[in-house]
Amino acid sequence: MFLSLVLLFALANSVLLPAVYRLEEIVLLLLAVFEGSQHVRFLLLFVPVFAPLLATSLARWIPGYQPTKDKYALNAVLITLTLAGLALLFPARRDLERMLVEKVPERALQFLRQHPGVAPTFNELDWGGYLLWSGQKVFIDGRIDAYEPGGAFSDYLRITSLDPNTLFLLQKYGVKACLLKRDSPLGTFFRVLPDWQEVYSDILSTVFVRRNGATKYPVATTPIPAPARP
Repeated sequence: MFLSLVLLFALANSVLLPAVYRLEEIVLLLLAVFEGSQHVRFLLLFVPVFAPLLATSLARWIPGYQPTKDKYALNAVLITLTLAGLALLFPARRDLERMLVEKVPERALQFLRQHPGVAPTFNELDWGGYLLWSGQKVFIDGRIDAYEPGGAFSDYLRITSLDPNTLFLLQKYGVKACLLKRDSPLGTFFRVLPDWQEVYSDILSTVFVRRNGATKYPVATTPIPAPARP
């Protein structure tokens, strides 16, 4: 969708209504397109660069501003209705709190804050941004490209997919606690291990803590055999 919009813009300006842009505008647009294609969060850079250029192109298709056609009374009514709608539809505090409980591990985060000794903490990627925003140190968050060069993202995938070296990797990063989704495969795995204890659980999340004196795990030398197909 993003690249399709850029392509349509380029075709419209080169074929239908050719336009002349300054060199710095073209360079900035190309940079914004490149960054936006690398990661979705860079679309925040693309939008303010692309919007003025798009507005300039559309201005050639749309009639100019005519003050005599302004409808002041109608505009005032529409603005009033819009503000009233925003005021009525804006969620109440209790609704926002309910959404927090349903979407992010707020209660589990409170537990971790009450027990600061259980760190470093391994966390679900989906919750990394919220935890980071809350001031909690994270294993990973949504900025995947920042974690790829050092191998943390690939290790995260190996851990969550129950790679033969899962326990070794957690040991490698010095992980003492894991904040997981309640129904995650990794959580199910921990429940049968004597070295990990489930110390907190709610309808959304669960926290496992590595027991003191837990086993030291070496690197797996042979892969776990795949289950036989039925």
